[in-house]
Amino acid sequence: MESWALNIVFDRAEDSRIASETLAALLEDLGAVGWHEKNDAISAVAMLSAFFPVSVSCEQAVARVREAVRIQRAEGVLKSRARLSATAVEAHDWVAECRRGFRGVRVAPGLRVVPPWRARAPSKTLQPGTTEIIIEPGMAFGTGLHETTRVCLRLLQREIRGGERVADVGAGSGILSIGAVQMGARSALAIEVDPQAHENLMENIRLNGLGRRVQIFKDDLRQYVAQLQRQGHVRRTGGFDSIVCNILVEKMLRLLPLFRALVRPRRSAIVIVSGHLWTERRDVATALADAGIQIAYERRMGDWGAIAGRLSS
Repeated sequence: MESWALNIVFDRAEDSRIASETLAALLEDLGAVGWHEKNDAISAVAMLSAFFPVSVSCEQAVARVREAVRIQRAEGVLKSRARLSATAVEAHDWVAECRRGFRGVRVAPGLRVVPPWRARAPSKTLQPGTTEIIIEPGMAFGTGLHETTRVCLRLLQREIRGGERVADVGAGSGILSIGAVQMGARSALAIEVDPQAHENLMENIRLNGLGRRVQIFKDDLRQYVAQLQRQGHVRRTGGFDSIVCNILVEKMLRLLPLFRALVRPRRSAIVIVSGHLWTERRDVATALADAGIQIAYERRMGDWGAIAGRLSS
């Protein structure tokens, strides 16, 4: 067995759609590499299948998801009963199924993440005020399903005024860099150290037609700051108006002191961070204050939090 699938069968098709969003963070935390839905139009039965590598414990994952479904039924989020089962699958099976199953995510009014096969044709113009981010699903997440991605996009939608230069620290699929530019930012720098993410990141930039406006720095933030320091100063044309960072909280906290080096001289920048649980927000707020970032507000989505603040150079 190269991998296995956790299948959740619902008696109500709408519950499968809801579960694909409300269980997204849990499935990712458990190690799922993707998921998709199958609906039976005749019986109205629907199945959500999540795919895991063999290294993930089947018993533990099934138990965690079963408990989450039970809680969501008790809270009225899910209306129908659910039946869980696990099956062995070949690796090539779930790659194809995940691609077919990703139909897109409505992040906020006028903001949607879609795969290439569901994007509007280039000849068709989007309605005014509508932003469409095209993302090719890859091995990594970053399709907009996880709560931290969605809340960061919402905060960017609120903060982007037009003409900004944005630094995306830990860009992954590039969804936040691409989204910022699609919303009106002049340009973005996607800083990503993981070589496995680079191919997917470059493809997503190409799909959105942003090759000249979204650049990639293929190393970590420390190396980028070291490059700036070797230049002797932060060039006025090279500083950033906005910084967004959606990575694991342990890594994010270590990088916060470096953010100041990204800000234009004698200017300030909007800082948006996520990747922390809502219960960790006090520790994150303390670290932000220590880094000179003045908190403006915070938002919660599910169990996760995001904070927007301002940092002066």
